[in-house]
Amino acid sequence: MDRDNLKTLLITANVGSLFDHKHLLQPWLKNLFQAISDKDPDLIAVHCQEIGGKNFTKSMPNVDSWISELMTSEALKLYDKARIFLDRDYEAHDTFTALGSLYFVHARVPDVALWDFNKSRFVQLRDRFEHRGPIEAVGEVEKRKFPLKFFPNQVLSRKGYMRTRWRAGVATFDLVNVHLFHDASNLDGLSQTPSVYARHRRDALMWILDQLRSGPPVKDEFAIAASSGSGVKGVEDGGESLSAERLPVPSFVFGDFNFRLNLEAYVKTVTQKCRRTEQRDKDGHLSIEYYRGDDRVLTVGKKQFHSCTHSREFFENKHIWLGQLDFEPSSFDSSLFEFPVTFPPTYPFSEGASERDATEYMATRLPAWCDRVLCSSSARSAILCPPEDPTQYGVLGLQDCMGDHKPVYLYTLLCYGASAADSHCLMENADFPPPALLSRLLEQPGVQVKMSERNGAIYTHVRRDGATICIFKETAV
Repeated sequence: MDRDNLKTLLITANVGSLFDHKHLLQPWLKNLFQAISDKDPDLIAVHCQEIGGKNFTKSMPNVDSWISELMTSEALKLYDKARIFLDRDYEAHDTFTALGSLYFVHARVPDVALWDFNKSRFVQLRDRFEHRGPIEAVGEVEKRKFPLKFFPNQVLSRKGYMRTRWRAGVATFDLVNVHLFHDASNLDGLSQTPSVYARHRRDALMWILDQLRSGPPVKDEFAIAASSGSGVKGVEDGGESLSAERLPVPSFVFGDFNFRLNLEAYVKTVTQKCRRTEQRDKDGHLSIEYYRGDDRVLTVGKKQFHSCTHSREFFENKHIWLGQLDFEPSSFDSSLFEFPVTFPPTYPFSEGASERDATEYMATRLPAWCDRVLCSSSARSAILCPPEDPTQYGVLGLQDCMGDHKPVYLYTLLCYGASAADSHCLMENADFPPPALLSRLLEQPGVQVKMSERNGAIYTHVRRDGATICIFKETAV
C-alpha cells in the first residue's frame, strides 16, 4: 500500500430480498467475491439495508449463515482486520433500523484506525470483530433512527443512518450508511412533484448532513498532512484523543436513498394523445389506465406500474431521457457529488430465479436509481484516479438475479498526497457514455465537456465550474 493511497471499494446493497428468497444468496455472494478478486481493494465497505429481510421477525436467523459465508470466504482471507455492525434488534422498535455496515481491511494496510464516538479518540484496528447484539452502546459506530417528525404520516419504519470514521495514513474520512423513506403509493407521485415522500427524503438527508457537520472534531495535523503530503503517526493501542479545532471531514454517503423519478413528467411524456380512464378493484383500490386507441399504454396504481415498454427498454437504457427526470439528487448539489450514472435503474428488479428475471423489472414502480454512492466535495478532492487504476461506478450482478435492488459500487483510489489539481478521475472504458448522456451532462449548470485524442484513444473531459471532475476514455476503432 502506498502511504498516501488507499484502493477503496464502496458498495451499497439493499439485501432485503436475500433473506426472504434464499435462492438469491449465492449469486449475490458470487458477484461480491468476483468484484473483490478483480479489484483487489485495500478497504472494502459494504453498506446494507433491510438486514433480515422484509419479514425480519421470521428471516433474521438467516443473517447468521450469510455473515458466516462472508467471514470464512476465500475472497476475504487476506483481510485480517474487519468490523461488522448489524442493527438486528427488531424488538427495539424506537431504534431499530435494520442497517448493516461491513468493513474489511487488507493485511497490507498496516495503519488503520476507527474513531470511538464514546471515548472521542481513534483506536487502532487489529482484528476481526462482529457486533451482532444491540449496538446502541458500541463506540466504534454512530447509529441513529430518524426523529419521528421526518417519517411520512409520522409512522416509524426501519429508516436512519449509521456512521463510522476512519483513519488510514494521512486519510481521515467518514463512511455513512443511509436508508431513506420509500414511496408508499405511486398515485401520490402522479398527483404532485415533489411528492410528499420526496420532501420527507430531502428533509431527512439534510438532517443527516447537519449531523455530519456537527460531528466530532478533527485535529489540525490532519489538515496539514492532507495539504502537504506528509504522514501522520499511527494511533497507539490506547487511542489518540482529538480536541482541536473542528474541521470538515471528507464523507462518503452511500445507501438506499429511495430517490424516485418525476412520475408526473414521465406519464405526461409517454401518454400524449392518450385516453385516461379510472378503474377500481373489488376492494376499492384505484388504478389509472391510459389507452392509445384500443391499446393500453400504461397502468398506474398504488403499488402498480405497468408499461408496454416496461422492462427491456429501461434495462437497456434506451430511455436515456429518464435521467432528466432524476430530480431528487439536485437538492444536494452544493453538498454532495456523484460520478456520472451510466448504468440502468437499480430498482425494482424481479426477485425470481430465471435468467430472464435478472434483467426484468417488477410491474410495481417506475424504475429508478434508488441506490447511490455520493461523496462530499472534500472527499471528491481526495480521489486520484491514474489511467492504470481508473475509477469505476457501476452495478454488481447486472446479468444475475440479485433481488429487487442491484448493488451499486464505487471503486476508487483515495489520495491525500496529491494536489487537488492532479485529482482528476479517469473512468474505465466500459463506462464511456453515449452521446445522449454527454449532452445531458453538458446541460447541467456549470458543466462543460471537452474532447481530445492521444495515442489512438479519445478522452472526454467533464468539467464543472472550471475543474475536471472525471475523464472518460474510449479506444479509437
